[in-house]
Amino acid sequence: MRGDGILDPARWFVVIANMLGNGLSTSPSHLPDAAVPFAVSHFDNVAAQDRLLRERFGIESLALVYGWSMGAQQAYHWAALFGDVVERIVVNCGSAKTPGSSSR
Repeated sequence: MRGDGILDPARWFVVIANMLGNGLSTSPSHLPDAAVPFAVSHFDNVAAQDRLLRERFGIESLALVYGWSMGAQQAYHWAALFGDVVERIVVNCGSAKTPGSSSR
């Protein structure tokens, strides 16, 4: 039976990875002085996600990379860095770059 959502897990293998530096993983809010001891870029997150998909799941191509806000910025990075792997991206409420930031 198909699900009601647009990303139907009965039809697609859906992987949702938390970002490094996100409040669910490692972030300034988890440190006493609210200082991040390391810098994590979208490049770092996308490279780690690519490694996870390839090494853990054996996935070599992606039908879709979907992202909201900072995840949307990662979707842009997926398309730019791994265009031969990603068939399409969906960018929701995201800019290509965080204002005032630099990227690799």
